[in-house]
Amino acid sequence: MRRTPRHILVYWNPKLTQEMCAVQTTLEVVTAVGKTIIRPGDVVWVCTRLHKTGELFLLGRMLVGECRREGWRRKVIARSGTAEPLQAINLMDVYQEFRFNSKNYSDRLILRGGRINPEQFGSSRILTDETAELLNSIWYDGQAVEDFEEVLAADILYAAADEAGYADPITNEEVESEAVSLVTRWYEDHGWTVNNVENENRGYDLVCSKGRLEQHVEVKGTQGSTPSYFMTANEYNCAQEDPLFVLCVITGVFSKKPYIHTYAGAELSDEFEFTCLHYKAVPRK
Repeated sequence: MRRTPRHILVYWNPKLTQEMCAVQTTLEVVTAVGKTIIRPGDVVWVCTRLHKTGELFLLGRMLVGECRREGWRRKVIARSGTAEPLQAINLMDVYQEFRFNSKNYSDRLILRGGRINPEQFGSSRILTDETAELLNSIWYDGQAVEDFEEVLAADILYAAADEAGYADPITNEEVESEAVSLVTRWYEDHGWTVNNVENENRGYDLVCSKGRLEQHVEVKGTQGSTPSYFMTANEYNCAQEDPLFVLCVITGVFSKKPYIHTYAGAELSDEFEFTCLHYKAVPRK
């Protein structure tokens, strides 16, 4: 009995996308991981998501000819003579129509904080027939993005800067706002009363109380995995002088599993190396 081909969406992060595009102009090889077993006759679709904007792009279509297991990975090779050119097509106008055949995950992509979390792809997902038809139409009739290699390179540099704590002001504002919301929710879920004092220039963002306990919580957030952050002189002095000061650094903001790192003010000098990046200059009298 002849098997019905499946359409499978595979996610490449931007760095992998750059590496794969450097060695092939047509989609001839895909390395796959995860529980989805790809077989000859299946159709593999490859997508990526930009770190800065959260935009989703379709990159390639492959009719599978051969699959080889290489350790815990599978090397998927295009059927001879069918490899198609790589191109980038923006999917943000249609991603809401995507549906997956799924028992353990959501059957659709969900936006959080205005962004698509790549963890939703789980390395590969099986598409419904209707979504496969939609992708076929987009692939052959859609408008490819020009100079996507330059867009990709800039995004990779941006992601590296964000990992180190540098990002544009608008994104920083969104990340900090989400981080404060996450910390507030954590304290409230654990029985604390939370008063937001961000606009009072106290050197911390939240006053958290529970019975006789009180904490003065400063919140920092990053989309990366390293708990690096910036502090104002007021915040730093408060950390050194206020015995109630607590620093909460959220890594993986907007990810599926953000993590809260908590430090007492007295611990900061032992846990972090501080570097002066700015000086204020005023005229001498």
